[in-house]
Amino acid sequence: MDGRCPLSRHLAGNELDISHFVQIRTSLVFLTLSVESIRSQAHSVGSPGTGDRLRLPPSRSVSQGTSRQDSRVQKMNNPAQISTYIKEQQKMALAGVRGHQPLQALLSFCASMEHLCSVAQPFLNYINLSAIITATAQLWTTARAKSSFQPSANMAGFDLKQFYSSILLQLEPMLPDVGAQAVSNILWSSAKLGLNPDAFVPGMTDALAATMLQLTKDKAGCQPNAQQCANFLWAFASMGHQPADKGLIDAVCQHFVRLIKHRDVSKRPNAQSAANLLWALASLGHQPADKGLVDAVSECFVRLIKHHDVSKQPNAQEAANLIWALASLGHQRADKGLIDAVCEHFVRLVKHHDISKRPNAQGAANLLWALASLGHQPEDKGLIDAVCNHFVRLIKHHDVSKRPNAQGAANVIWALGELNHEPPDGAASAILERLSVLCGLPRQAPNAQELSNTLLACAVLHLKVKDHVSLALVDGLLRLDRAHCSDQTYCNAAWSLAVLDKLCVDLFSLILGRLRPLSTEPAHNALPKQGLHQLYQALDFLQPLSTAAAQQLQEMMTRLGPRPLPDKRSAAYLCTSKHLCAALEQLGLAFTANVPLSGYWADAVLQPQDGVAAPVVLVPESYSGRFSNQEKRLTGRAVFRRALLAKQGKLVLIPEQELSRSLGDLADYIQQQVEDVTGDSLKPYIMS
Repeated sequence: MDGRCPLSRHLAGNELDISHFVQIRTSLVFLTLSVESIRSQAHSVGSPGTGDRLRLPPSRSVSQGTSRQDSRVQKMNNPAQISTYIKEQQKMALAGVRGHQPLQALLSFCASMEHLCSVAQPFLNYINLSAIITATAQLWTTARAKSSFQPSANMAGFDLKQFYSSILLQLEPMLPDVGAQAVSNILWSSAKLGLNPDAFVPGMTDALAATMLQLTKDKAGCQPNAQQCANFLWAFASMGHQPADKGLIDAVCQHFVRLIKHRDVSKRPNAQSAANLLWALASLGHQPADKGLVDAVSECFVRLIKHHDVSKQPNAQEAANLIWALASLGHQRADKGLIDAVCEHFVRLVKHHDISKRPNAQGAANLLWALASLGHQPEDKGLIDAVCNHFVRLIKHHDVSKRPNAQGAANVIWALGELNHEPPDGAASAILERLSVLCGLPRQAPNAQELSNTLLACAVLHLKVKDHVSLALVDGLLRLDRAHCSDQTYCNAAWSLAVLDKLCVDLFSLILGRLRPLSTEPAHNALPKQGLHQLYQALDFLQPLSTAAAQQLQEMMTRLGPRPLPDKRSAAYLCTSKHLCAALEQLGLAFTANVPLSGYWADAVLQPQDGVAAPVVLVPESYSGRFSNQEKRLTGRAVFRRALLAKQGKLVLIPEQELSRSLGDLADYIQQQVEDVTGDSLKPYIMS
């Protein structure tokens, strides 16, 4: 009979060759794409051109359509006519993209725009070119929303980047005349297409930004509106582009705040603009110079929640984005009532009779993640349960694309752990099952941080994790390339498995083997204190061990660093500890005060004088180790603390209220508790 635990047996002898699976999957994907390409070309006439200008492979219908439109395009001699034509072509293409031939519709639209730019070039203005880029982005985004069709930058010979570049090059000489709407649209559309203008026309992105900066100072009524400001910053954040002028972002934000206070209500930001502006700041990692900006935008958002016109109220994604942004900006001083108002609105949308109004999985996960990051406990404890239950329903959604990804599932479990919130019945097991399934899908599998956070949350929540789930999570972590994993992810995993009672010697050895040994160079010292603390607690959990196993693991641990002392205690805690020791002295007991045991401080350890009785460990019992929504239940950390201290001797937990009593009353209480756990009198512990 193999004495190893199921996890170590699996890792040692039943490894799945992931590389073979990936090769097979890659071959199938390549074959599918090849067939799709052949099918697309079978419907097209001609081949892509090789000249300097873009040549599209028009289908027969595209060719006929271009022929019919050619005479009309030839007659165009002003921007207004051109704008009307672009809108008509976009409308036709949008119907096609939403229909059964999205690829043909995209190609047809781009062919018509390329033809327009060629024939009517002398009459094009920046508004026309901006409209072409915007329409392309909207069609591209609509096509991506179809689960059955995913456009790529090069489809059936069509090169999106070349098409986009040709429009930008025509736009470049017109930049001095570009208005706020065009700047906003060009950058928003570029971000939607996943392209940065700078990559095609160096300096264009910052040139557009400089134009926007000037427009915020314009006194002639050409200033950007709230949506244009928000879309502008959203685009920079989505492209990951930090503007060259560091004052640009603050200037746009200040203009946005002025619009919040505008006397004309119609000029004020809507919910989407408010949420997008804060989301952009958070994504760019930009702390606004105006410290009141975040509060001003948040208060504007809450006013819209209470708006009498339902159409003006934020949707679920906007609510989730706002709370996420507050958390990402580290806005811990956010008004608690404000956060609760946004959360309550979100839950109303969770229960909305119109399914399309309900949050998606990412929105639900982001909201809970944000609450945990802000350390905010909603007044209504049922709010978190409502969001969790909605998330679980999405796991079971018939449309696979609606189901949560690994990041969302890991974030929900992590948030529950951070909030010390016991999940509603069945929610945790459903989320963990989802993660275990995703672990087997190479392109959807959770990363090291997500696996580590999930295991840690399971431990903190003291969940009953099924063997096949813990196997999938640990197996997923240990299969990842070492370069993609931090030391802390392995430390979290070892500690969590110990708390969950799923750690064995073989598995612990595997995890320790992944960690970097202590370096002799000062710049690369031992593992962080938290990591070492977790590893030594995991080692203590495995005790008692055979001599050989104990020696092997101790050697591995010594290479990683020495056992750290527990964290320093507060002055108030030390005062309480002295009170407890004074009670022991009054009883005449032999004890050692302030003893570090398994990473915790024991206020006192009673030393038996007869050499036979077991030591008695006395520690305060804190209520911080209980669930926020189930005060009678202990968290995983509290349970594990008790288990490790109990390995050191007979454990006596002293409630906080007892420690506040008089010295005589506390001494009487301790005497009773010690006699109860030892089953005897205090005699073995009386000082000689």
